[in-house]
Amino acid sequence: MDAQTHDHGIPVELGRSLPFAMGDIRVRPAERRLEGPAGIVSTEPRIMQLLVALSDAEGEVVSRDRLAERCWPGLVVGEDSLHRAVSGLRRALREAGSERVQVETVSKVGYRLCADEPEVLRPALPPAVPPEPATLTRRWMLGGAVGAAAVAGVGWNLLKPRDDGRADALVAQAAEQLATDATGAEGRARGLLEQAIGLTPEHARAWGLLAIAWQRIASFATAGSIAEAEAHTREAAARALQLERAQGDAHVALALLPPFFGDWQTAEQRLLRALDVSPDNPHGLSGLARLMAAVGRSGETLALADRLKATHPAHKAGSEWRIYGLWATRGAKAALTEAQADGEAASISMQVVGPLLMALTGRAADGEAAIQAVQQSQRSPSRILTALRGTVRAIGSGRNADVQAAETELLTAARLGGMTQFVSLLGLGSLGRTEAAYQLARNWYSQARANTRTAAERTVTLHRTSTVALFLPPLQGLRADARFLPLCSEIGLSAYWRGASQRPDFLAGQFLPF
Repeated sequence: MDAQTHDHGIPVELGRSLPFAMGDIRVRPAERRLEGPAGIVSTEPRIMQLLVALSDAEGEVVSRDRLAERCWPGLVVGEDSLHRAVSGLRRALREAGSERVQVETVSKVGYRLCADEPEVLRPALPPAVPPEPATLTRRWMLGGAVGAAAVAGVGWNLLKPRDDGRADALVAQAAEQLATDATGAEGRARGLLEQAIGLTPEHARAWGLLAIAWQRIASFATAGSIAEAEAHTREAAARALQLERAQGDAHVALALLPPFFGDWQTAEQRLLRALDVSPDNPHGLSGLARLMAAVGRSGETLALADRLKATHPAHKAGSEWRIYGLWATRGAKAALTEAQADGEAASISMQVVGPLLMALTGRAADGEAAIQAVQQSQRSPSRILTALRGTVRAIGSGRNADVQAAETELLTAARLGGMTQFVSLLGLGSLGRTEAAYQLARNWYSQARANTRTAAERTVTLHRTSTVALFLPPLQGLRADARFLPLCSEIGLSAYWRGASQRPDFLAGQFLPF
């Protein structure tokens, strides 16, 4: 059986993948490193992606197509490429000295990890010890108990906070990481914070930011790892709140932990309570700005983004949500001007949205060149960027043949799932393909509401489902469609508007028809 139920074809992101153990091997995906009896082995990114994809299946067979979707997203992969990656993984396991884990070829189907003991293949976080000489084990750090430290053989003299400022410096570095949108920032922040806690176990802010880091890791986790990431979030937040009842980051991390989709009113209440404790918390303001965008209250998204930029100028989320807020309230030209003036054109989300804004403001050639530059820098003609490039070209040319080709590419890319559907929705709306946009939105949200998955799989899907695109200018035609408000009722947005006594911006001053 193909182990597709574990991951739904979600591409493997090494920077957001949790460390785990398999028998005599410890795997650190973000560092592309295996640690085994024979030593440490560094791998190529694709080999590590393959290992993560196979380990997520927990010993079940993973088809070649599924491995291609997860490890080569958007690319056409030949048998030679897959064989080379499998050979490289087998070689890495041998070099690390593993005698218990092997990659088995299942003829005409795919591959699986096999071991001498079935439980070996159940991924689990290793008890990683931060590199400082007086640091604590993760077992102690996430348990928060002196007794656990004593069992681990750590003397009380090592538990006393140090006053040399190193912990504060590490916490400051971690906060800087969490203020970016760089891939793997959460993992780097987590490592810094664990070092800080090793130096000063009663550092409340370090625990609070550790909860934020784990919450962000949980939001990108797979079904096989999300429960553990959620548990670490709660444990770190609990420890922070034991030390300081008003620790804002801990309150915000707990408020952000459940997905927003389908439960916007409860999510808003959680965030508002957290912001009552810590009014200018950057992660709380960012989360609330995202929620307002998801329920069509774009003016409030802009106001929150302005507040975030004023209180935390270095926090990337302030700039990005301001761009989305400007796009929704003042149009593509205002959003593009802001992105370029603020240097946000090179950020991860603006690498996708920026070229579309260029095309919508009469600069399709510049948009196409920007996409090409991203593809060349990544050395990867990803399917969604290729589809977006075709969309930008079609907007510029206006030719029906280009529009039809772009629509086909967008719908094909949307099959990858997750946020590729967000980009595809914006693209279809920009092309005026209202019917295709409606069908895509309906299918995306129906999948998120389906009850055929495990709890973990459903949570992962909800984290990857967004309604933000529905309220941006390219989807104006869909909002005018008679089927739009019934769709909003089906997914719970109408219930949110009614319960919160709030209208979305596009219905401002109008009678709510529900």
